Amino acid sequence: MCNNNVPELKGEVIHITSDERSINWEWEKDSDKVNRQIQFVSIDDIPLIRNNSDIKFPVVSENDVLIKHPFEPNTYISVNDASNEIRKDKWFKISEIAQCLGATGFTIEEAKESIESRTLDATLGIKYKTVRSKSDLKKEETLKEKLGITISDKFGGCRKITDNSYLEAKELAIKYHLDNDSAIRSLIRMRNPSKENMLTNRSIHCEMTKELNSALDAAFSLNVMPDVFSLDANVKKTLETKETITLDVLFEFPDN
Repeated sequence: MCNNNVPELKGEVIHITSDERSINWEWEKDSDKVNRQIQFVSIDDIPLIRNNSDIKFPVVSENDVLIKHPFEPNTYISVNDASNEIRKDKWFKISEIAQCLGATGFTIEEAKESIESRTLDATLGIKYKTVRSKSDLKKEETLKEKLGITISDKFGGCRKITDNSYLEAKELAIKYHLDNDSAIRSLIRMRNPSKENMLTNRSIHCEMTKELNSALDAAFSLNVMPDVFSLDANVKKTLETKETITLDVLFEFPDN
């Protein structure tokens, strides 16, 4: 609904819909089954939001679905681009933090662990069915299907960690919402320059898609009202697919 007040984008998921639907959807059948993390925004309000707020989001059309970026403040991205964008940004932000901590090297290896399909159950909600297991994916990898990504960074010079660079690393972790990750918190603690025996290398194994899959689970509930909310084929495919992707990270630091 358009008015002189700028609507605030705050949902974990944004569904762009008609002005009427953005107001009246809660009175439709099965609306109680729609995840409350979804915010419904009128397409008519988009120009007002874009011109009067600091929220960044792509060009949108009616029926588009956006996901709040978990690591980039005030940013929404298309659900169809979310997997690549979120994973890529997470890599780069971890690398930025590692550099502030005095890292000389940083290697990431990413691999798909499983692919599942989401379906709706009348009583249980979302159900998952394995489409390809870890063993299936390993077999496909031997057939040269590119299922994993490797990134390796080397930092030149000899940047010694200081109190200021250590503080910068902590501030970046908070800014990018990575301070909620126990592995990142531990890494930062172990590189505290006040310690006499600082960490010189660290290997981390973690799930890469936890934040994304939480948002996709929420967005998938739009399917309980197919006569109310129209989703195009690409969005439907994205929401139906759950990928579990893991990350192995090796940090290397100098002996200070």
